Amino acid sequence: MLERSFKKVSNGDLSEIEEMLYTQSYALNAIFASMVARSSRQEYRANTQLFMNLALKAQNQSRATLQALIQLKQPNQTAFIKQTNIAHGHQQVNNGTQFENKSNSQNKLLGDINDLDTRTKAAAEPINSQLDALELLDRGENS
Repeated sequence: MLERSFKKVSNGDLSEIEEMLYTQSYALNAIFASMVARSSRQEYRANTQLFMNLALKAQNQSRATLQALIQLKQPNQTAFIKQTNIAHGHQQVNNGTQFENKSNSQNKLLGDINDLDTRTKAAAEPINSQLDALELLDRGENS
């Protein structure tokens, strides 16, 4: 039976897998309903919380199984990307060809503006005149 199933899957027939996923989701949904019903009959809060946690886990697994079934029936569209840029750190990418002569407004310089700081510059003032240039030191002939 397994060999027959393997041959079906290798030939592209996924009907048995679809049936298995649907029945698994249905069973998990039944477990969810049972746990919710059991939690409503509990007397103590800890027991109610335990059964509700189990119910929500079963519901989440049912959702994940249905999502896997949907992915199997309707796979995502494949996108063919011209270039993938994967780097660890800084990376510069040039997507154009070497001989293209396109001008990109983002890459143009700012023109004649040398400094973006338009405030007036303050004149330099000596703070401590005793620390002016150092005197020459007597050094050996071979430095």
